[in-house]
Amino acid sequence: MFSKIKKFFCSLFRKNKKDISLNNYIKGLEEKLINNNLSFSIVDNLMKKIKSQNNYKDIEITLKEEILKILRKDRVNNWDNFINSLDNNTTKVIILIGNNGVGKTSLIGKIINRLKQQNNDLKIATSSLDFFRSGAIDQLQKIANKYNVEYISSIHKKSNAHTFYLCENILKEKNYDYLLLDMAGRIHTNNNLLEEIIHINKTFEKFNINKEILLVVDGNFGNSVFTSLEYFSNGIDIKNIIITKTDTNPLMGWIIRLLEENKNINILGEVSGENKDAFIDFNIEKYLLNFLDEICKY
Repeated sequence: MFSKIKKFFCSLFRKNKKDISLNNYIKGLEEKLINNNLSFSIVDNLMKKIKSQNNYKDIEITLKEEILKILRKDRVNNWDNFINSLDNNTTKVIILIGNNGVGKTSLIGKIINRLKQQNNDLKIATSSLDFFRSGAIDQLQKIANKYNVEYISSIHKKSNAHTFYLCENILKEKNYDYLLLDMAGRIHTNNNLLEEIIHINKTFEKFNINKEILLVVDGNFGNSVFTSLEYFSNGIDIKNIIITKTDTNPLMGWIIRLLEENKNINILGEVSGENKDAFIDFNIEKYLLNFLDEICKY
């Protein structure tokens, strides 16, 4: 499973460490782990394990093994498995939430592309619940036209009554396979945003509509991801996240902290790049290789 990681460490052990003492090497590891957004408690636990070793090879093997205990494969859901787990007898509603600028709107296009790759005959609709940024509406309309799916403009109203209209009429009458909704980002000047999201969530529950809420986070945000998670978790049960812009930051040590501190959250996928196929399953092996490669430099 982790054959590439094994090869990486074999090459790492062949490097010459004569110019650095064991204690300085350990101190350097500790500093890098903290600087890469691991929590102090995680770093402290790692250091306790590492300091019991008396050579470079055992230190690095121990570091790898301890991080792998956190980065369990069962904490990363394959997108196809996630889709297959949804109820096929009703419209599947997927709502994307997250801070402004994380790439929610463009992600919808990538999700549509991936769904259509599985089955081009799927009946898909999308709409914007972003009541604050008109550009998001225009962008999503263009995405809908590009992929030949329906854009429902009637949802875009500054009233929860239109959410009820959506549930009672649009979904039941048109029988979509998927409805993808783009929610507004966190707006600090709008105190009602979270209440709006909670209300929409309860509306879908009232009408027994199969819905999934996905938190979208920017891979470059570091520990700010936890602020976003805390904010949206105040009224919503967050189970799955998607990480965007992973091609611009290979480290993302906050992922280790996220999976350690939030046992019920899974990484559903990542967006690496701008092209239509950039939404892919999160690759634990690649992530760990990149992280360890940087951390273990001296």
